[in-house]
Amino acid sequence: MARLLVNLGTRGSVGAAAVDARGTAPVPARTARTPPRVPGMTAGSPGRIWVILLTVGWLAQAGLRVWFSRHQFMPLANPDETAYLVAARVIAGGPGADLSDSTLYQGGYPLLIAPVYWFTSNPSTVYHAVLVINAFISALVLPLGVKQGAWGSGRRSGRAGCT
Repeated sequence: MARLLVNLGTRGSVGAAAVDARGTAPVPARTARTPPRVPGMTAGSPGRIWVILLTVGWLAQAGLRVWFSRHQFMPLANPDETAYLVAARVIAGGPGADLSDSTLYQGGYPLLIAPVYWFTSNPSTVYHAVLVINAFISALVLPLGVKQGAWGSGRRSGRAGCT
């Protein structure tokens, strides 16, 4: 019995009383730990904070991209930008153009930007509106990158940094 008490690390009468007749010490049942409560925080707050941060980051990136393109007044990558703008104009019901000497361009992107031609036919206004659409879409790299980072790190919750 003495060896058992020494091995268990108990000393004195309190330790001896903790050992039952079979020579084993009772082990208390484990309870689930609850996180500390912070005033004003709810159970969904970490997720909400990430959504707010990603939205603010997305808006900041989109605004920055629009600001960078504010002085651009004509397509720079010919014939790519021109072909997509012409295809969007044709889809919107406008006149076509002869771009038969260039490569084939798919119709998905022109479908996205075609509604701009419903509101204006001014080439400069159309081009600036398309640049704004591009800024909003390309700024999606931030939230999609965070989502990919969460998947790549093994966290499937969709919020990087949260467990």
